[in-house]
Amino acid sequence: MAKKRKNRFLMKVREFWSANPVLVNGLTLAPVAVAAIYLKNAVALSLTLAVITIPTLLVASLIRQRLPLAHRIPIYAVISAICYAGATALIKLWLPETVETVGIYLPLMITNTIVVMRAEAFGVRNKTRWVLLDALVQVLGYAFVICTVGLVREYIGNATLWGNPVDNALPITGIALPFGGLILLGLFAALYQYINNHAAQRRLNAHITVSTGDDEPAAAQTMEVTG
Repeated sequence: MAKKRKNRFLMKVREFWSANPVLVNGLTLAPVAVAAIYLKNAVALSLTLAVITIPTLLVASLIRQRLPLAHRIPIYAVISAICYAGATALIKLWLPETVETVGIYLPLMITNTIVVMRAEAFGVRNKTRWVLLDALVQVLGYAFVICTVGLVREYIGNATLWGNPVDNALPITGIALPFGGLILLGLFAALYQYINNHAAQRRLNAHITVSTGDDEPAAAQTMEVTG
């Protein structure tokens, strides 16, 4: 039983990469493509997502399927809106300048697709501890992508890092526009697919090598018996 729980835990943690909410499922793309032009913006959006998503999914695990879907969805929205008030207070305290630069995409996180999809696909069907782990994996997976995009776009598009000028950097302002964000996301998705394909090919080659190595002794024994 302990081994089974450990395997499930490891499989869930691997979803940070194998089921990334952005690169695989294409969820909540607009803030990444439009608002993540600075690393601070990306951190603010990641923090907002965490404060909204984790409590909402935990409530979904407690509600389970006691209520019909038509009632559960509004409950998720209300809980997300309440949590958003707390997230906004934290952002105004730590990163006040991002409130204006992120704009409408900050409150839009209240109805982000990650919350609804994970609540219905996983939250209402699993125990609280697994739902908490799923929420953490989803938030970290999203934060990884959006912060990487924000860092690259800030460095290339504005020649700054965390708002500080970078020496010897030539800004390419086009990447700070929405189409630049979409192009960068496409490149990241292609790189993601390449890494996955390469890893799968290596595992296949290793399996073939092991299988061939196991067959050779058997073949040798057969020849000796025949002789």
